Amino acid sequence: NRLTLGGNDAPNYAARAAQLEGQALAITCSGNGLNGTPDITPKSVNLNSIVLTQKVYDGNSSASVANHGDTENLVGEISGDDLRVDINGAIATYDSATAGSPKSGTVSGYALLGDDRNNYQIGTQIASGEIQKRTPTTSLVVPSLTYGTAANLSETASVAGNFTFKVGGTAIVGCDPVAATANTPVTCSYTPTGVSLVTFTVDFTPTDSTNYNSLTAQNSTNRTPAKANQTITFGGLSDQTYGDPAVLLDATSDSKLTVSYVTSSHSYPHPVVHTNKHCYRDWE
Repeated sequence: NRLTLGGNDAPNYAARAAQLEGQALAITCSGNGLNGTPDITPKSVNLNSIVLTQKVYDGNSSASVANHGDTENLVGEISGDDLRVDINGAIATYDSATAGSPKSGTVSGYALLGDDRNNYQIGTQIASGEIQKRTPTTSLVVPSLTYGTAANLSETASVAGNFTFKVGGTAIVGCDPVAATANTPVTCSYTPTGVSLVTFTVDFTPTDSTNYNSLTAQNSTNRTPAKANQTITFGGLSDQTYGDPAVLLDATSDSKLTVSYVTSSHSYPHPVVHTNKHCYRDWE
């Protein structure tokens, strides 16, 4: 606080500071005496430990207040004064829209109540809260499977990122990873190597890892591949006469499996075998 003296005789006098408890005092004097009017500035007060409501990342910095703290005992309030905070006009916001914990913010719009409210002022207050990462949504489509036949798995995510397609917990070769844009399906080619039950899952890493969670072993889907059809090519037999030389039976399968022969009275392969070609010797 400061006293300023004015007038022709000002050099003959000394100014001495005065203090009014709880109030700032500034007095300006003019002429030969103390004729000024004091200007009393309201004292600033604050709330303590304002907590913002926790929310999940939504792309904006809007907030609400979970706890305004002690609205009847303010930081900076002089003991014994009648003072409290009106919270009805409070407007909260986070400092930014990005996920974080703890996350700072501010609250404005507070008003003061009580008999001594005119002696105080309250401005924008500091607050803290949390913006949690959002979990993306994903979906996996697995078609019916057939042994040995390639099929396309399809996966979609709500945000951009990278997929790793897995079967039995192991990444499918050629599909690790697959980049995807939001809500656009990506595919992975898979060829069954057996006819036992297989389990498909996906891992997902979002491009925006600041605001979205990564996912592991999502969209578990089971499939049992069907047995594949095969075609056997066999030229057939011409009529034979008892005692004719042995005939070469020449049948092949597109599955590359060994072909066996059956007659009404015998089963083959015969002891003489040559890469899916078996000699039929018995004409009895």
